[in-house]
Amino acid sequence: MLRLISHIERLLRVHDCVIVPGIGGFVGQIVAASYDAEKHLFSPVHKEVVFNASLHHNDGLLTESYMKTYQVDFNDAFRMVQEDVEHMNCFLKEHSFLRLGSIGKLSISADNTIVFEGGGFFSDNMLSYGLIPLQMKTLQVLQQEEAERILALQKEADTTHYLPIVRRVIQGVVAAAATVALFFLVSPSVNEVDQSRYQNAGWNPIELLTTNSVRHEVSPEENSPEDVFTPVTEVIEPVVVSEQPTPEVATPKPNQKMYYIVIGSFVTNKQADDFVQKIQPHTFPFLERIERNERIRVYANKFDNRTEAEDYLDTLRQTTRFHDAWLFISR
Repeated sequence: MLRLISHIERLLRVHDCVIVPGIGGFVGQIVAASYDAEKHLFSPVHKEVVFNASLHHNDGLLTESYMKTYQVDFNDAFRMVQEDVEHMNCFLKEHSFLRLGSIGKLSISADNTIVFEGGGFFSDNMLSYGLIPLQMKTLQVLQQEEAERILALQKEADTTHYLPIVRRVIQGVVAAAATVALFFLVSPSVNEVDQSRYQNAGWNPIELLTTNSVRHEVSPEENSPEDVFTPVTEVIEPVVVSEQPTPEVATPKPNQKMYYIVIGSFVTNKQADDFVQKIQPHTFPFLERIERNERIRVYANKFDNRTEAEDYLDTLRQTTRFHDAWLFISR
């Protein structure tokens, strides 16, 4: 069914009408430039896809496209088109909706009729390339909006806000006072600083901690400067901070997640090879395999964006053969 959708998209680029036998016809229609008075919106000329459910006859465009793409004769191509159309009808009846890629979406209404919702298929058409809808309000509407804006400014100017300003000032003063008080409570006394620990306008925090711990162990009787200085020097000399190597912090490499659209999972390589040989190469151009946790997973495509992967998975599940495809996330 995915290949049928791709052929419809390819043919709509060349032909104005593509008929899917048994479903309806997709017509590329040119819409003239228009103006919406209620929204004051100018819309440029553009091309869009419309659906006509009354067109059921086979015009041969899809059959011819299958013949050229897959190098088969008319009968085989006609049979392939019928099979894809049958799959599309079954899916539409079972799920009541069918996504057609960028063309749009088909759904079944309450009265059992097919309803088409167009997408942005012709957004890159030369007729409207670079043109966007333009909203231009009338002079009367602009004058009314300007009058409303001036009235709102006058009401705002008449309103006083003394109380919020006073509250903000008080809150700022209280926060500043609390910060200053906390600074004086946490800061060490100047008398506790050992001047002998300063070296070349700098100090070593490790030596300061070691000195304080040793100095508390000295008895009060031996508290002369000479007695205290000697044991401190003997303890501190082996501790040379500059000689200790500074470990280098390894910069972590970014691990980017990849999202794989898995269509088969196997234990051995032979099973994976047999599965891949049954798939035609043109069906999945990016068909590869990935081995994780002693499992060999065959995936149809991979993405680095989860939204794109989920959109591709939704379209892939519309094929009855790969309705059990799933999303595998790995780094």
